[in-house]
Amino acid sequence: MLVSKLPPKPDFDLLAAAAPASADRRTFVLALMGDLVCSWSNNESLFIDGSGVG
Repeated sequence: MLVSKLPPKPDFDLLAAAAPASADRRTFVLALMGDLVCSWSNNESLFIDGSGVG
């Protein structure tokens, strides 16, 4: 007998029903990640471009 080591299949209907309730929180978290990436890329350009000339 073959026993699967996979976790049980998620209840996708339950997840889809719960998703709208957390939409604002997910949007906020994704916006924070976008701000972090933007800030990081701006810092990197300062390190690369920051030759002190100017």
